[in-house]
Amino acid sequence: MSIRNPDRALILRPRASRRLATALLLVHGAAALSVLWSPMHWCLHSVAGGLILASIVVHWRALILRRAPRSIVAAQWSPSSGWHLSFPGGLTRAGDLSQNSIVLPWVVILSFRCQAMGRVHLILPTEALEAELARELRVRLRTGVCSTDQARRDPSNGAG
Repeated sequence: MSIRNPDRALILRPRASRRLATALLLVHGAAALSVLWSPMHWCLHSVAGGLILASIVVHWRALILRRAPRSIVAAQWSPSSGWHLSFPGGLTRAGDLSQNSIVLPWVVILSFRCQAMGRVHLILPTEALEAELARELRVRLRTGVCSTDQARRDPSNGAG
């Protein structure tokens, strides 16, 4: 588990994920079925169904299409400047990688604190990135190479 060039910038431009889309539809489908099978008045069924449908649209737009205002469309890390996040419409902000980020073999969930936007998250199933890039990201995160603190501690970046 080594990194070929730890000083090289890491650029993440995730593709749409079929697994994430399937999970989104399965969860919302299960919610819809539980509402249908529950003994409620038809009026409550309608309201709950509408809320589930609205939730599918909001989450599809944010997680699959990455068109919601707080959706991260690209993330870049460099040893000299840390993380920079790109949002729809060309907006770019610096972000601090949170300790709450999750690194698993099948998914990486990056949690950032971003000035003026609060917490934002980037969900990266393995299929959303090229295999080599996904592996390199997991290794860097596990070894702490691309943490925000690492960029701040690095004496070569002038942040000292």
